Amino acid sequence: MLEKYEFKKYADSLNIFPTSDKTRKGNLGEVVLSEYLSATSNIDILIYRLRYNPNVDQSMKGDDVLLVDNNRVLVGESKFRSKADKKVVDDISNKFGVEIMLPTSLSFIADRLYDEHNYELAEKVSEVEACIPYGSIDIKNIGLIVSDSSAHRAVERHMSSKNKNFLIITMNIDDPIGFLNSTFNLAKKGLEGELSYVY
Repeated sequence: MLEKYEFKKYADSLNIFPTSDKTRKGNLGEVVLSEYLSATSNIDILIYRLRYNPNVDQSMKGDDVLLVDNNRVLVGESKFRSKADKKVVDDISNKFGVEIMLPTSLSFIADRLYDEHNYELAEKVSEVEACIPYGSIDIKNIGLIVSDSSAHRAVERHMSSKNKNFLIITMNIDDPIGFLNSTFNLAKKGLEGELSYVY
């Protein structure tokens, strides 16, 4: 039926996936960090902000990753590099390493939840945002570097921080660019109906 109605041609015309290399790398890092932090913290991902990006080939403003529950907020920054070096560590450390970085996208999450008529959850997010200035919310800053086997060594050598609530994690991949391309190819096949499931 998909072939009969030329769904593949329609799927190609949707422009759901970015073609910009920089944006693809950024999106992959954000998804990996979101899923990892959600799994390890038991905080649900309330909103995937990439769903609300009006231009798939440009990155969105605001926090790369933001997870929130009643008394915790995780603010994440992800970077994808084919080879990790001092600069990528400095890029994250300059953002998070001086002092605690407060979330900038809580209002965005609350607004999307209101739009979806999830009023109770939207109110909770707004309450957390209101409590942040009083220091009653536990905020952690987490950086992720997706790169080759040099990633953890670059962090060990170059990370510096005065922020005790900041850490950098790495995802070391033998072939980061190959992984990136295969991820987007798999997602595209899933959209076109060529896969019965997507892992």
